[in-house]
Amino acid sequence: MKLKTFGFILLAGLVGLAAGWALCRLDAFHPWAVPATSPESEKLRWVQHADPVADFRQHVEREHDMRFLSRYGLSFASEFPGLMDTPEIQQLVQRQGSRRLEAGSDVVTSQEESDLQQRIGIYAATYNSMLLGYLESQK
Repeated sequence: MKLKTFGFILLAGLVGLAAGWALCRLDAFHPWAVPATSPESEKLRWVQHADPVADFRQHVEREHDMRFLSRYGLSFASEFPGLMDTPEIQQLVQRQGSRRLEAGSDVVTSQEESDLQQRIGIYAATYNSMLLGYLESQK
């Protein structure tokens, strides 16, 4: 009797395990949908109204703020969009300093957040390229 009970419990466990595996496999075939927006997008929407040329004139020409724009990045090139990762540029950034933009994190939670982060990268690349050209012309 004990052997029959153990066998029944073992069989039930194996059936349950197989059913769970099958359900997990079915779930793997359903594509994960990225939400259209998320609360994290709110703090990045500033870029929708940002103008890198006007901001350059305000910060550099009027306020004489010669810092480069930075954002979260895994390397120098992604942290300072628009700038090459060379020793000379790294020294220039170190000398001039930087201002960090609100650019989100590396965990993207919605399509809007991804789009906004891309726009922030373009904004920063434009601004940094303009600043680099300005500093080169001042030599």
